[in-house]
Amino acid sequence: MYCRAPSVSRRPSKNLSTRSTAVRAAWLVALLIATTVGPLGAEPPAPSREADVTLHLMNVVMDAPWRVQARPGKGTYIPILVFFPETKEGWRQVKVLSIRIAELGSQGVSLLYEDTSASGPVLGQSSTSAFSGREMTAVNGFGVVAPDLDIVRDKVEPGSALAAFAVSEINDDNRGWHTILRLPVPDSAVATGSGQITLLAQVEYRRVSALDTQVYTIKRRLEVTLDRSPLPCLPGWRSFDTHAHTLAEYSSDLSYKAIRKAFGGPVQMLKECALAVGFIDSIDQFKDRVMTTDHNTFFSDREWVRYGPTTSGIAQGSTQVLHPELAPYFVDLDGKPFPEGQREFENYVDLFGVTFGEEVTLAKSGGVFDMVAGTLGSHLVTYSTRHFMGPFHGGRFFIFRDEPNPNTIEKVLTAMASDPRYPDGFCYAAHPFSNSWLERRFLFAWTNDQIESAIHGDFIRRKGDRDHEFVFKGFQLWNQKRTRIFSTNPINPYRLLELLEDPSNVPEWKQGDPIWDEELNQGLQIYHQAISECLSIPASGNAAHRFIRKFYMSGGTDAHGDFNRASDMMARGLAALPAQILRFLKAFTVADNAYGKVRTCVLPAASPEAGQTTEQRAVYAFAHGQSIVTDGPVLEFALDSSGRFDSARRRWHAQPAFEDTDGQIGGDGDMDGARTLFVPEGGRDALVRYRFSTSSTFGGDLERIELYRDEAGGRVKLVKVNRPTGKASVLEAQGALDPRAPADPDGWRVAPLKDAVKSPDKAPVRCLSAFSLGGFTRWLLQPPFDHRVYTNPIWAVPIKLVVRSPAPSGPIAPGELTVSFVFPVSMSPKPCEVRLVPLGPDGNSTGEGVPLVPVGQGGQVAGWSGSVRAEVANSVYTVVNKVPVPAPATTSEPPAYCLWVAGLADHHGNPANTVAWKLVSTASGLVVEHAAP
Repeated sequence: MYCRAPSVSRRPSKNLSTRSTAVRAAWLVALLIATTVGPLGAEPPAPSREADVTLHLMNVVMDAPWRVQARPGKGTYIPILVFFPETKEGWRQVKVLSIRIAELGSQGVSLLYEDTSASGPVLGQSSTSAFSGREMTAVNGFGVVAPDLDIVRDKVEPGSALAAFAVSEINDDNRGWHTILRLPVPDSAVATGSGQITLLAQVEYRRVSALDTQVYTIKRRLEVTLDRSPLPCLPGWRSFDTHAHTLAEYSSDLSYKAIRKAFGGPVQMLKECALAVGFIDSIDQFKDRVMTTDHNTFFSDREWVRYGPTTSGIAQGSTQVLHPELAPYFVDLDGKPFPEGQREFENYVDLFGVTFGEEVTLAKSGGVFDMVAGTLGSHLVTYSTRHFMGPFHGGRFFIFRDEPNPNTIEKVLTAMASDPRYPDGFCYAAHPFSNSWLERRFLFAWTNDQIESAIHGDFIRRKGDRDHEFVFKGFQLWNQKRTRIFSTNPINPYRLLELLEDPSNVPEWKQGDPIWDEELNQGLQIYHQAISECLSIPASGNAAHRFIRKFYMSGGTDAHGDFNRASDMMARGLAALPAQILRFLKAFTVADNAYGKVRTCVLPAASPEAGQTTEQRAVYAFAHGQSIVTDGPVLEFALDSSGRFDSARRRWHAQPAFEDTDGQIGGDGDMDGARTLFVPEGGRDALVRYRFSTSSTFGGDLERIELYRDEAGGRVKLVKVNRPTGKASVLEAQGALDPRAPADPDGWRVAPLKDAVKSPDKAPVRCLSAFSLGGFTRWLLQPPFDHRVYTNPIWAVPIKLVVRSPAPSGPIAPGELTVSFVFPVSMSPKPCEVRLVPLGPDGNSTGEGVPLVPVGQGGQVAGWSGSVRAEVANSVYTVVNKVPVPAPATTSEPPAYCLWVAGLADHHGNPANTVAWKLVSTASGLVVEHAAP
């Protein structure tokens, strides 16, 4: 084990969490009641024969992206999805009667498109804007453009060429059928800046039943922002929604084990929306550029989607897998193979490439409550790795209905670290943090024991005979952005339909939730506390060898479809309960979270190990925390160990300037030790360089940039602040940078680190530290309230310099100058280059100076020894002069030198930056000059 667990408060959170906990408490009550209720068979009694017994109508999904990046002259359009999920032969079979799209503008409702089973499509023109249905096209679930817009037909023969584009009935043969209508965006709609369009989508259908001839109507109001500006970005960077779900995310299984919590989005619609939001510039760029993290349970059964590109090669009893070598990953605990799940997994890998991932449900115990209730299990998002067979819950789901979950956190991480077939696999904890005991014990939040195992355990991938990397990379702690949210009990199904159609008139929706970021700040506090407690950990098998354990944060929306807004039914999977009971226990929530509203941005890595393609290097950067998380603006920074030393030329200069990116965000190399800043103790000459990008759509310029400093042994706190909307608890900052400071042509701003950190002694690097930034736009009174960005940290190692020299009386004789470099962590005991260079009258380096050579140590590499007091091996490097040191040729007082050391490497062999000090002569000898406060 490496270090003690981060502190997690056990006090239930208040405010927003109070409401969330109340909703989730209903889930626990449902579990308890369910223990006394037996399975009701394949079809629970309900007023209708629909999948979701809380609705009296079929929940047809109609969706559109919340944002469309307008690209004038490049065929910009709004994709509008019509999707029929969850059907089963003899259980729900409907005939589609019509699909209708209209615009709601200042001049009223304008019909843009309507197609009925009785006649061909009618195309119209907006009476408010330049939008027209006459230029619309349709694309099917396979990404093929339809020959015409006659989508709804009176009759379509199954298996015919027409069935790929048109629909008549929805049944088990075409379960999951969907179409996407592309509505062109006229250039005039965004010619003067950002705009907005309100679309009204509608589907009519009737049951294929002689007993029910009623026509049912489902409607959706869809608000789409048209933005001529691209997503805020920095040169070369890329954006990902690192947690999103696709068409795999539903099942027609009616057993109590079925999970029907939320539908995912069809793969083609994910492509369309990735383009619309701005993640890619063309549909062709989708593979290797867009991430998905569907639940592992959907690849662990024999269910599969009956329509779309993921169906390839799957047929009941005759599924052909592409990679027989993967078959061991698709076998249950009884040795039973699941080729359907394997082929579906293979299809997804083929569609998504290096950005394919899974959300694995981990085994979790409810403690003594396991006797009466199960848990939903914690979630882990994995990338570039194998499949893990398992259920959607934590291992016990209702008494007497045990379905083991073999996926403990220890088992999963061990398998990932040791699997030679997947040498690049990595993972992040999904939505892991909560102050609610209920959520940690029974729902999706991680337990303290799971967090401890993940960040302290010895789950290390090895390369040859060396430790290479931890497979557990950190925490997806920013999960969703819900600034508008409304929850209700689904007792009244008509009320649910109203909310699905249009929640904008609900007072709570209009007002918004001004403390939407409460759980985010709680997660940040836990994360930063864990960083503070893992800045020096013992290496496996040798407690005296100590190093920095890095882990990172990521962000995503956890969107299950949810391209325009989110809707979710808590406890939809409780099919074993009577419908009358379910209506009192379920909770329906609608929120403004949507795909792409929270993203992780990376600069594709330059490391030789990162891969050959830009796409591979981008995923590598994500794995190694070379990233930021944001809902709008982007921000990056770097640290220069000393603004008065040029590492490339190894020259000291009097005037400070940012020249060297000695410390960079995230990690790299073995055990992620690279990109760490090595700096003279105190860091008084260190400089910070930063830049950002924003847009008016995402709150405009940054109003403030906060600096966070996590120190070894420090305590991270939440503090109360006053906002225009009231008080809130936020992560305490230790400093600030000025977003309005003058910038160079590339947008870079530079500031002394000692001025940015609130420290009375102006010593920003007093001990092992990690620095990160948070950028914020102005806080508004209405949703989305603000936009913000958080960077991953730059880790910093201060080096203490101990100098022993005689009082100045001319040149320093051989052997009279001894210098020790003292590190708070272990280093690689290898020879380093150290030179003492005199400074001229102008304060700049003169000449090449004299070398200092390592002092011999019996039985050790020359110059290296351990710190007896700190019990840290290989943490002291001592050198001495073997030749005379001439006095500086200067008339200024006192004489001064530059001392620099190059060739340092951390405990795992990662090269460190060159570090320099200014030494001045005093009556007692040479001493380190500290920059003036």
